[in-house]
Amino acid sequence: MNKLFVLDFETTGLNIFHHEVIEVGIKMIGANDHYTSLVRPMSNRTTIPQRITEITGITTDMVRNDGHDGHQVTENIFNYILNHRDNLDEIVYLIAHNGYSFDFMFLKRMVKDYNDEVDDSMKLSLDKIKFIDSMYLAKLLLVNERVNQPGLCQRYNIQNQEEHRAMGDVLSLEQLYIELCLQYSHQKGHNYNHYLENPESILEECYY
Repeated sequence: MNKLFVLDFETTGLNIFHHEVIEVGIKMIGANDHYTSLVRPMSNRTTIPQRITEITGITTDMVRNDGHDGHQVTENIFNYILNHRDNLDEIVYLIAHNGYSFDFMFLKRMVKDYNDEVDDSMKLSLDKIKFIDSMYLAKLLLVNERVNQPGLCQRYNIQNQEEHRAMGDVLSLEQLYIELCLQYSHQKGHNYNHYLENPESILEECYY
């Protein structure tokens, strides 16, 4: 069975070059455990914009008092994935909604910042990770319709108990991704779980 992981970041803003991660959540689809953490911004002078606090409920004091160092969080994300892999050569799939424009970009930046600070023997690699943006899958299924995550969850009666918090969005996206795969399998005339079991087919149809 392919290993599918759902990822979500909360950040101080939408600019992948200037804003910072303040919370992360990751979970393997079907697993009973997950990893989540608040993240201390690299600069202790960074404050959470009021608008972000209004959306997420995350405050400057929360990340300063309860957040973990960004490099440690990056390491923990990879350790979570590693703990669910059968071997180091196994390809795993990382899923995020609007991931190519947002979450995956922040992850790559975190990995670069981490690798810039450690010895070669400790560097992290993304070589065995393939990225699936569930928004692209939704666009294949629902042509000319809005495909933001809250709207899709409402469409498929998926409850998000903590919207705009990392694990709330991860848990709802886990359900949403499964539903999108089932619906698209049906639409294309495949076995009901074809795309859930064959993520490479999603990559081929979305991006090639």
